[in-house]
Amino acid sequence: MRSTIIAAVAVAALVVAGGAYFAMRGDGARQADSALTSLQSAPRAYGEPGAASRASRTIEIGIRELHDGRMYFYPDVITVKAGEQIRFVVANNGEFAHEMVIGTTRDNLARVELRKRDTGPGDDPASVRVGSAERAELLWRFPQGGEFEIADPLPGYRQAGLVGRIVVK
Repeated sequence: MRSTIIAAVAVAALVVAGGAYFAMRGDGARQADSALTSLQSAPRAYGEPGAASRASRTIEIGIRELHDGRMYFYPDVITVKAGEQIRFVVANNGEFAHEMVIGTTRDNLARVELRKRDTGPGDDPASVRVGSAERAELLWRFPQGGEFEIADPLPGYRQAGLVGRIVVK
């Protein structure tokens, strides 16, 4: 009888703990979804998607990985004029898949957190994914001046050096 009571209490504890875990997980997923929606729909100080027919110039950006774990964009500082529309051609010269995202530091740090939860902005127009030894294009218009960044939001990649600046004059 006593072992039956202990077993019942243990099962009840597991049910309560499991429910609390899934409730917390659901809240985290809702927060991630909210952050994702915000990134995709909010007006962006750093610009808006462009049109291929209106690109004023093309800027090639490479992604490199070094044997010591460092990674970088080259060039890592890009200067554009306010109102200019750019065709970015991103070339991944490494062995890992990468992403290049245009944004503010705050937005790009939020994207890193989303990636940690595995709920990244899959259709974020300010982002382009590039597989190993692949190239991809991102068309972007910069309507106003400011300093923004390019970054790779995959966890650990920013810390490895995959962050650069866009200066809009």
